[in-house]
Amino acid sequence: MKISDSIEIEVAPKVVFDWLSQLDDHYREWHPDHRACYWLKGNGLSPGAVLYAEEILHGKLHRLRYLMREVDPGHRVAFKILDAVGLLIPSGEFRVEPTARGSRFSATLYPRFGQLLKVLIPGRAQALITHQHEEGKNLKRLLERIAS
Repeated sequence: MKISDSIEIEVAPKVVFDWLSQLDDHYREWHPDHRACYWLKGNGLSPGAVLYAEEILHGKLHRLRYLMREVDPGHRVAFKILDAVGLLIPSGEFRVEPTARGSRFSATLYPRFGQLLKVLIPGRAQALITHQHEEGKNLKRLLERIAS
């Protein structure tokens, strides 16, 4: 099972990926529940870099560390979640694909227990799905506004 959301953004894939590569500068504007973000190791989207982020999910502050595992510049970033959240959701990825009108941005999380997660903690699972969807809409709004 995966938790995934995607949205078409009317900007070139390079614009989307460049924005993601500067996530430490843009994190707080991406979503109102994002609190802090900086690189613990490395500086930008490269294999082995570690990003620290704080965000509110289901009403609770989460402090997260993301290990960048695979990076295909301009197209894909695969990451591993290193904290306790990683026990339930160990990994995820961002993809940027060209479309006729610009780009398709996809964010995917891979829960360890899939449907069990939705049954055991349905409110938290739904909050995560909602948050992920809001991030996509906000990214579209931010990037299309910059491009216009």
